Amino acid sequence: MKNVDVKKLLVFILIIVAIGIIGFVAFKSLGKDKISDEEKEIIENLGFNYYVNMSRDYSSFYGGLDYLFSKDKVTYDDLDTGAILNTALTYAQDNNLNLTIQSGYMDGLEDENLYGDLDNYGIYNAQGIRDAIKELFGVEWDNKSSINTLNFMYDFYYDGLFDLYLVMRNDVMDYTDSNRSMNYKIIETTKKDNKLLTTFALGYIYGDGNTMSIAKDPSGEEIVVENTSSVELPDDKLDSFNKYTLTLKQTDDKKYVFESIEKQN
Repeated sequence: MKNVDVKKLLVFILIIVAIGIIGFVAFKSLGKDKISDEEKEIIENLGFNYYVNMSRDYSSFYGGLDYLFSKDKVTYDDLDTGAILNTALTYAQDNNLNLTIQSGYMDGLEDENLYGDLDNYGIYNAQGIRDAIKELFGVEWDNKSSINTLNFMYDFYYDGLFDLYLVMRNDVMDYTDSNRSMNYKIIETTKKDNKLLTTFALGYIYGDGNTMSIAKDPSGEEIVVENTSSVELPDDKLDSFNKYTLTLKQTDDKKYVFESIEKQN
């Protein structure tokens, strides 16, 4: 039997070990950025029920929804107080967060006599709204009012004595056109470095009661689809629409919250 070359054997073993380590690291890296069905559902639910609607109730033909997409990029810091509170209120109502005011608080508000006829307001427990903001944006909310925001159709009054929000329709004109709407088509949802990203196409829909057209822009100057009965953005036309990426970031407690919506070049 020939003598075994110990040096060559050691080199061979080291090569095998190195290959194994590289393969393990690569596998872990792939697993780290692999998106689960639950994560995909999270970003699509939060994204298209709440985040793309954060400018709802500004006055425009599209009920304000188009305001959000008038900038190339929007982060939490770009949002008006009214938009944050409005989105949080909707989220709290949809997800059964506690918005109930305590017994006797209505009498207390009457005694304060600061708001006029309370029948003109929706009145909500501020804790439920703070909880919603925490879940949506990952921040501890510093209570504040939102009154007379330009082109925003609702005023939010924070009452610190009773820890309530009073919400009232103001006198900003509502220009919402029932023949106009917006729709989205998800192109891809991915995960990268503990962030979830969904890229989607955005279309503006014009209807006349019978047929519809779908445009690239809110003014309807760049029509992509004409004479359609469907509000869906067709797959073979997606490259003709503007595309945006919604990004959610993971918090320390492993929940996902809004980071940005950014237009793609």
